[in-house]
Amino acid sequence: MLRFFKKRELILLMTVIISSTFLLSVSDPREHAVPTFIERGVIFLFSPLQVFVIDALQVVRQVWRGYIDLIEVQKVNDKLQEEIRRLKEENNRYIELTYKYERLRKLLEFKEEVSLKMVPAEIIGLDSANWSRTIIVNKGEQDGVRKNSVAVTHEGLVGRVLQVSPASSKVILLTDVRSAVDAFIQRSRSSGIVVGSVGDTLRMRYIPLAADIRVGDTIISSGFGGIFPKGLVIGTISSIDERRTGMFREAEITPRVDFSKLEEIFVVQR
Repeated sequence: MLRFFKKRELILLMTVIISSTFLLSVSDPREHAVPTFIERGVIFLFSPLQVFVIDALQVVRQVWRGYIDLIEVQKVNDKLQEEIRRLKEENNRYIELTYKYERLRKLLEFKEEVSLKMVPAEIIGLDSANWSRTIIVNKGEQDGVRKNSVAVTHEGLVGRVLQVSPASSKVILLTDVRSAVDAFIQRSRSSGIVVGSVGDTLRMRYIPLAADIRVGDTIISSGFGGIFPKGLVIGTISSIDERRTGMFREAEITPRVDFSKLEEIFVVQR
């Protein structure tokens, strides 16, 4: 479009110049005070053309100005889009920092409440096996972590350290089928063993038949066995299996810790 207008403009301009030259060649303003018949004819013929040329030039200028304005608008729009993207990233970072601050605040409050020597750790990996429930944390032997060190959060018991390397450790979660914790029913002090189960629940086994047990009771670690400190919250009883196995009953436990949302934990130094 722009090339067409430039070519057209050039042809019309040349036409006007040729016409003006012709008029000058056939007339002398010093000899004629009044235009001659030929001059009037030429003016009559070329006046519409001159008007058309002027109008065409104005159209070209407007089109060109609009094109330049469009380019500027596009540049401004690109800058605004980039600014929006940057602000969204900053807002997302702010939200993440807020959530992390809240988690760490609760962990710090928990650390101040308990009389345990603990080291904070971040989760850096998960075990990919379907039957296994283990995590990898970024603290190891050089940080005072040892095998069977206990992992906790402000919500409750997480598990214990299964393997240790200098800078990282593998923690087996309570929900792993290999896990077992000697526990109490907090209200009645009746004892049992909490073990991992298929899925995200736990089972409390070896509950005496005469034990006072109710749905909603809180389960805590008993401190027996020499691994888990006494009084750490494990979960709450969600259902009681009334089928009796010998002298004992079983119950299903909902863990207090949401293992699907773990990001930071404490490892108790032994």
